[in-house]
Amino acid sequence: MTINEIESLAKRIKRQCEEDGEPVTIEEAREMAELELKARHVNRVSNDTEKKKPARVRKVDATKGMILKEVQTLLEELGATDTALNNEVELSFNYNNDNYSLRLIKHRAKKGV
Repeated sequence: MTINEIESLAKRIKRQCEEDGEPVTIEEAREMAELELKARHVNRVSNDTEKKKPARVRKVDATKGMILKEVQTLLEELGATDTALNNEVELSFNYNNDNYSLRLIKHRAKKGV
């Protein structure tokens, strides 16, 4: 970074600011020129490597599985066919040639109560 580089860049910055309707003093233009020249030499860090979140471990809820198995047994007794239990969460079945699914949701207790 030489004085000539700073001065030529400062003049250009001063002229551009005047054209934009924001006149600056030569000292301000020199300061902006120095900062710009310093910024040119800064190594930029690329964000090419995205941080990968660890895979979430799914908690198996034995109670929900037990409830759905009981419902599955009851549906089979009522004549439902093709009953399938999906991840202790959902039960799919056919009844009277129509497809159905039941999803069991466990609600959390409210915080602060």
